[in-house]
Amino acid sequence: MDINKSIDELRKPATQVVSLFALLMILLSSVTLFNGLDYDRLPNYLKLITIIELVLIFMSLLQFFRFINFEKDSYKNKKTLKRYAKFLTAINVIGTFNAAFAFSNVFYYIAVQNYVDLYHYWLLSTISMIVCLVLLSIGAILMYIEMPKVERYVSGKTKTLIGIGLVFLSFLLYLERVVEYFLVPNIAESKFMVLGSILILLGVYLVSFTWITKYADFKILVLKE
Repeated sequence: MDINKSIDELRKPATQVVSLFALLMILLSSVTLFNGLDYDRLPNYLKLITIIELVLIFMSLLQFFRFINFEKDSYKNKKTLKRYAKFLTAINVIGTFNAAFAFSNVFYYIAVQNYVDLYHYWLLSTISMIVCLVLLSIGAILMYIEMPKVERYVSGKTKTLIGIGLVFLSFLLYLERVVEYFLVPNIAESKFMVLGSILILLGVYLVSFTWITKYADFKILVLKE
């Protein structure tokens, strides 16, 4: 089996495409800085999350380049291979989540541009996304990945059911989005972006599931676990 080819399926190119979408959303947000929004008026929370998003995008794009050749004897180590596959999967999943945050923040940039600071709505939105996306990730991991240490205490069936339960809980994020849509003011006729984020989240959920199932397949086919 070509290990490099198997790793490449986790490494590129889908994660870079998602990150380029996130970058496009950040560029769209930055347009407000050329249309009446002074940088000094930009709240620190939007500055901070944008910096975090850019760092994650950079890390994701960087994975397009192969830094480790697993065909070399010095790297033919199961532990190293497993750690690298985990790292790539984590970058892929977090990078996918990052796209959702970048899209969501466009609305709040527009609000600040129009002299309206929606910090409390942003905080609710951000915390809800973090909690629900973490629940989604943990649930998918419990559903698809064999975990012998965990299965010492609970059966595989119970582990899967817990995973399904967590995934269902993560869908509360859609309810939060609907509530947010009715609560937030319609700044510059941009409120539709809150509903638009629901469509983005559908893609985020699907892609995140795909990354975790790809890692599960990698464990079975390559790591033989």
